[in-house]
Amino acid sequence: MYKKAVLAVAVGAAVVLSACGTVHAPVKKEESKPDKAAVSFDEDDFLKLSDPANELGKQLVTMVKPDEDGNVFVSPVSLLMALSMLQNGANGETRDEILEAVQLKGMDEEAINRANASLLDYLQRSDEELTLKTANSLWMNDTYTLQDAFKSVIHDYFSADAEEIDISDSKSAARINAWVKASTNGKIEKMVDAPLDSDLVMYLMNAVYFKGSWTYPFNEEMTENGIFNLEDGSEATVPFMTLHESLPYFENDQFQAVSLTYGDEGKMTMDVFVPKEGQDVESFLKSWTAENRTAWNDSFETAPGSIRMPKLQLDYEADMKAPLMELGMQKAFNGGSADLSLLVQEEKERLFVSKVKQKTYLSIDEKGTEAAGVTSVTVSIESALSGEPFEMSADKPFFITIRDKEADVLLFAGKIANPVQGN
Repeated sequence: MYKKAVLAVAVGAAVVLSACGTVHAPVKKEESKPDKAAVSFDEDDFLKLSDPANELGKQLVTMVKPDEDGNVFVSPVSLLMALSMLQNGANGETRDEILEAVQLKGMDEEAINRANASLLDYLQRSDEELTLKTANSLWMNDTYTLQDAFKSVIHDYFSADAEEIDISDSKSAARINAWVKASTNGKIEKMVDAPLDSDLVMYLMNAVYFKGSWTYPFNEEMTENGIFNLEDGSEATVPFMTLHESLPYFENDQFQAVSLTYGDEGKMTMDVFVPKEGQDVESFLKSWTAENRTAWNDSFETAPGSIRMPKLQLDYEADMKAPLMELGMQKAFNGGSADLSLLVQEEKERLFVSKVKQKTYLSIDEKGTEAAGVTSVTVSIESALSGEPFEMSADKPFFITIRDKEADVLLFAGKIANPVQGN
């Protein structure tokens, strides 16, 4: 496969999948949505998630580990929704830190749930030009029982049913992966491996899928190979698409920007920011503040011109634990301090978040864009062997005993000074 472009991926990541951002798009009705008879929310409550999702996107793009080509592609709204479900099962400082990490600090539990329910409802509104859908699921170790309150919240506000799984059955991983594949139109096929971990209590998952055709498609006959300048100063040959059209455009001393809309109505867009000479993506992201985002969005004006950008396809995977801990979510990952006491009825072991993983897919071609993202939050029990693995080598004289454990009788004891007898 050709070398992938860094710029369009790294900057476009937080825009394309931030469905609750500044630009709003009606979508096809794809799956169930919250029952307004069961829960109360206003149709525009989802707007409360706009700034948090955008800010989370900025933070993730700068903090997650790039792939081997330097690309980063994340879905902030997917991570936000998955952890919005989790916060309903957390208590005290653990919950406070989750909200701080996903930029929801100061919002109460009810407001967060209402906003997410509103977002799910909004994403079902119809537009034949676009497909945008999201789905939530919970996969539960069948030896545990959800607390009734948590079970009701994720069903009523997040349209997620608790699916019981036998973690010792290899088919359970296949069931989960089948849901992932179906929810992303086959673009992400696998999130978990068999056999499932013996400490697993549950997976909380969110999937986001988007497909849209450009309002102004690129002419395939104009696509030709060109040179892409990599961050290390080297070059790569990639196929470039070219579009000559009147488009929303903006530039300042730092960058040029163009807005590429989807569908006839153009209510959803990919914004592409290209740093000017002497600037780079890192310096751009430092200035991509909430205040500047608003000002820049208001500064686009339609102008004739051309845009030349790489045609690309990539798969990306990120471990979100380190970024989330850096953003303030500490206790949830610590088996000794996590308070997830509102999740399950059993209190035999302390629960903690053992992993937060995200996989994404992106394809940009002459016709449009296809993107998918899945976030999985793994909740486990604190294992007695959860510390660092030890290393031991009996490569010097050592001592042994053989005893009856039940009777606590020492049957044999000895010092092994030389295991090769006769030397």
